[in-house]
Amino acid sequence: MALRNEYSWDVALLPITGSETAPGLAVKVTDVGGTAEITYAAGVFTHTDISSVDSGFSPFGAQLATDLNADATLSISDYRVTWNGTTGYTLDTTASGTSFAVAFSTATTAEHGTNLRRLLGFSDDSASAASHSSNVRPYYLVIPAIQGRSSYTRERESPDIVNEAIADDGSRVFIAKATADLVGSWVHPAEIETTPAVFSAAGTPTHKAMVDAGTVANDVPWSWQHSFEHLRTHHHRVLVIDGSDSEVWEVRADGMWFDPSRWAGTDQPLWQVPFKGRKIGAL
Repeated sequence: MALRNEYSWDVALLPITGSETAPGLAVKVTDVGGTAEITYAAGVFTHTDISSVDSGFSPFGAQLATDLNADATLSISDYRVTWNGTTGYTLDTTASGTSFAVAFSTATTAEHGTNLRRLLGFSDDSASAASHSSNVRPYYLVIPAIQGRSSYTRERESPDIVNEAIADDGSRVFIAKATADLVGSWVHPAEIETTPAVFSAAGTPTHKAMVDAGTVANDVPWSWQHSFEHLRTHHHRVLVIDGSDSEVWEVRADGMWFDPSRWAGTDQPLWQVPFKGRKIGAL
């Protein structure tokens, strides 16, 4: 069974760091035609395409490929940007005998290059080659340690579907909505404090301090705690892929805070992370 969570992001709401005055994404690509800088100051994106459920969100890989192919400086006209939920992104082309370089550190706004490097799952610039692939886990992706959800309620109707009113004569009337939100909750058990051996393996550090302090390998730079901080910046979508189920959820207000607890009451470095959501639809 495969299980992973993919989170949407809004470019305009990315954290501002260093010298940047506004958030953004940027990458420089060089082929035989020259060097082009592709930038984004706005846009709400996902890794996997969820537009069939919510048309307000666009798959980033498709957008980046479109913009690379439309650039007048670049000579390659069939760039591809492919997403894989386990191994990350691959940038390549269908043209044989061609190569190109990908650079983030030389972006006009350095922080924008860093943002896109992290989003695509690259640890550094990538020298000229026919293909470039993620070598660290991309941001906005969590792969749980246990490939299954505990205490899973599946979707159920929100309790506010019915309200009760009492008339002056004491009679009671039920006021029912025609439809109600579908809500659900579950727990991700046995989450880790360290990092998996490779970024594509199951497991995500629970606390961001383990990542920020450099005490876990940098190939998984986005923790569960980071994901909750991110969720509070926008009505983000969370694509939960669990075996054959691919469901789009939105985290409810009562589930917005990072609230891990020791798994099974042990003193082992394992944590359980609760999730409370509202189901938007299924792919």
